[in-house]
Amino acid sequence: MQNCVYRTNRTDVEKIFGEKVPTIENCIYYYLVDKEQKRSGDGYRLFLQPPPSEDAINISIDNILIRQVDLQQRTSAQFNIHGDISISWNDPRLSWEDNPEFDKITDFDLHESKHIWTPQFTDDSMCNVVSGCMSHISDLEISSDGTVTGRVTFRYPTFCTINYYRYPEETNDCCLHLSAMENDHFIKYKMLAHTRPKQTVDKQVAVSKVEQEPDATVVTTVDSSVWNVEDRTIAVVKLGGMNSEFLRLCVHAVKRMSTLRMALRVPVTIATMLMLVSPLFGDLKTQSYVKLVTLCLQTMCFLFLCSIAPENGFGGTKPKIYTFYEFLFVLSLISVLVTLLALALSRVRRTVPPMHGLYLTAKMVNRFVCCIEPEDSISYERQFDDLPDSAGRPPIPPPERDYTTEWRHIFIAGNNLFSGVSFTVFVLVTIFDIL
Repeated sequence: MQNCVYRTNRTDVEKIFGEKVPTIENCIYYYLVDKEQKRSGDGYRLFLQPPPSEDAINISIDNILIRQVDLQQRTSAQFNIHGDISISWNDPRLSWEDNPEFDKITDFDLHESKHIWTPQFTDDSMCNVVSGCMSHISDLEISSDGTVTGRVTFRYPTFCTINYYRYPEETNDCCLHLSAMENDHFIKYKMLAHTRPKQTVDKQVAVSKVEQEPDATVVTTVDSSVWNVEDRTIAVVKLGGMNSEFLRLCVHAVKRMSTLRMALRVPVTIATMLMLVSPLFGDLKTQSYVKLVTLCLQTMCFLFLCSIAPENGFGGTKPKIYTFYEFLFVLSLISVLVTLLALALSRVRRTVPPMHGLYLTAKMVNRFVCCIEPEDSISYERQFDDLPDSAGRPPIPPPERDYTTEWRHIFIAGNNLFSGVSFTVFVLVTIFDIL
């Protein structure tokens, strides 16, 4: 303090504020060092030891900014988060409110963070500077009441969990846990009222490269990936029964693969629609051929889906699109069986008449709804007439009346109605994305 010129030769701080404020700030710092020297007998404790506290050191979280989320391999799903956290804490050793000489100075910027004690944030991984990981505090500002604000810049890897339910546009939740450990002191975090626990980010995940320069480690962005970060969350948590608190920072990312999603859904959807509207193609034989061909197309689409599946599987999660394919296969198989059953029943000769109302309803459905009805030229049956072997046998009794055509109407109508109901269910599932 004896070296501070403006300690004794000062008329008005405001007159020298523009030109000599850095000098006055240095005076305040040396005054704080001198005060700590008198209090504890060691002025170095101001930057070597944390603030004296009986309970805990309270660090307030003001805001968090995600600068970039990146990965080092295009096929990887483990993200690195590069961001800033605005924090503040109170150190009573840095208060100069009791000194009237500096009553005009309410705060000042400290350009060297090593001149005072600051919390050192680390994560629970083994990543180091060589791998591109870092954490440092800057932009320190000290207020007259001893409140210190600063900005923690960090870059650390995360632990990620992929949810393949919406494959190929799966989601990825990645988290890291930051802590500021201090021997013999318990650090407690507090989220300020205006700090949003969840915030929209909307950033595309970059592909980065870590290079070693002679005097620094440089992280450069070389490309962009298919992942897009939608939001971030921050919370204060405790892990594994430990008393220490951690800052858990998580990002939620989604893989943007709209082209592949359309390629997996559109062809199989069109094939299934053709199968379900097969009554419009003609008689039962034609419908059977159409359904068998579309079933082959569905199988080809499913094989393509399996060919692009991850090598390590889906982590025990069944993707939604696989459920959609299962639904289409089951629906198509039942549709083929119903058509084949109707075709088989139509081959049998019928001598018992059906219910008249049922027959009229089936005929109306076939003619006006499905635009199809049995044709006389198409034979679904094989009949054998009993002919006399010789003229000496008794006369042939009159033949029984044939009701095969009426029953064909009913079988064809049943097949058409099943196709109509299946088509309605299929359209609802597709439009509302139920499966």
